[in-house]
Amino acid sequence: MQPCTLRTGAIFIYSVYLVSYERVEVKEISRMLSRSKKGFKVIGHNTDAEKAIDEIISFMPDFVITDMYMRKMSGIALMQWIKEAGIECKFIIYSDRNSIESDANWHEKMRDFFHGGGFDYWRKPLNESMIEEISDRTGYDSYIEYLRAQRRASQGMEADED
Repeated sequence: MQPCTLRTGAIFIYSVYLVSYERVEVKEISRMLSRSKKGFKVIGHNTDAEKAIDEIISFMPDFVITDMYMRKMSGIALMQWIKEAGIECKFIIYSDRNSIESDANWHEKMRDFFHGGGFDYWRKPLNESMIEEISDRTGYDSYIEYLRAQRRASQGMEADED
């Protein structure tokens, strides 16, 4: 299986998989990612977190962006499933203020998310500056390079010389 991260000229395209039970959010995040100058491409999406698991494992995206609160499975539980399957990708989770205020265990859930390997948390309403900040974060590029090397090694490919 080929890695999803592509290099076209001097521009990297980072693959993103979206999970949200709200189709409107999937469309809005897709739009923001496509307009970003940072080189993101949505390679898949699903409104059902349980169904998304197989696709994420198959597609091996660089990022998964998911709602924290969904009907059948939380975004944190989704991340745990993917991590247990051995897939290395960055998880960004988001929620709205009302969900946070009504959840007495929110701080504990967020601690579990970050201790479990979560990359970032966004609070709704989402905006394009959140997208732009992803690749500006310290360690982002070296993490992507690490992922590429891991994927090449697992596929028996030699590292590219740039």
